Amino acid sequence: GLRLITLHNLHFYLDLMKRVRAEVEAGTFDEFRKNFVSNYKTREVDLA
Repeated sequence: GLRLITLHNLHFYLDLMKRVRAEVEAGTFDEFRKNFVSNYKTREVDLA
């Protein structure tokens, strides 16, 4: 289990850095950052 989550995390970060490099080169990093952060913000969830 720990090995699988480690592989998942490594893949996530490698892919993220690849995308970041591409956005910086294209001059669109700020828009990418805003979209990325908005997708990972904590959301209020009603569990009741």
